[in-house]
Amino acid sequence: MLQLKKTVAAAVLGLGFVGFAQAADYVGDLGELSLTKWTISDYFQVLGSVGMSFEQTVTFTVADDLLALVGSQGMPSTLNLTLGNAPNFGASTLTVSLFKGDDLTAPALFAVDWADVANQKFTLDSSKYTFLVSGVTSGSLGSAYTLTVSSTAGVIPEPETYAMLLAGLGVVGMVARRRKMAVN
Repeated sequence: MLQLKKTVAAAVLGLGFVGFAQAADYVGDLGELSLTKWTISDYFQVLGSVGMSFEQTVTFTVADDLLALVGSQGMPSTLNLTLGNAPNFGASTLTVSLFKGDDLTAPALFAVDWADVANQKFTLDSSKYTFLVSGVTSGSLGSAYTLTVSSTAGVIPEPETYAMLLAGLGVVGMVARRRKMAVN
């Protein structure tokens, strides 16, 4: 009976270490990037003390309407990351990697230091993406960051915009013709 208790205790302890050794904690979902919502963003915190290492995953999806618009053109989306400025929250290092799907063992679309993330562009060709955010806290209460993803496909003008443009060009042409006729 004592041997069984030791075996169960060892198994529980071993499973505890396996759970602790997981690559990253899932902390949230930014939502769905679509034609009606072409910018998604959220604020995340890492509670802890100075010098604590962390890895967190954040997911988002791309709607079918946006993928249909992109089609074979491969419109790029842009990625922005900002660090929280709140007192006692900071990170001495912060690295962001972006993966298609949720397989963090696959090659990343990019893996960059937080200072270079604002310039990252990637092509929408999948319906799910996962960020891996890792770093070391430098604030006395931990770290904070904001992830923002925006699609350039969301800025395609509506048909009404084209109609107004053509009407404006027609008015300009009419005024130019009247001036020319008045001079002659």
